[in-house]
Amino acid sequence: MDYDKYFESCDISVCTYTYVGIASSAGVASILLGLVGGIISGSTVLFTALYGTIRYLVLAGDHADDNDKEVEFEDVSTKSKSSEVVVEVP
Repeated sequence: MDYDKYFESCDISVCTYTYVGIASSAGVASILLGLVGGIISGSTVLFTALYGTIRYLVLAGDHADDNDKEVEFEDVSTKSKSSEVVVEVP
């Protein structure tokens, strides 16, 4: 078959080739696993950043006045606990 004559006689300006095939189960499984893994990874990054930002903004208001407060510590070293240990030697 002479393809040049065929295309000249039909005056085709565009030639397309379509292949219809059935996807293998391994190919479909790998695509689905890739999509699920990508969605999980992306949402983990997004929610971690979002959580950190919200936590920072919420806690920033709670600790704004902490520098002005005095902290009192209880001295536990002067408290004595008396306990008697009796050892009998035969």
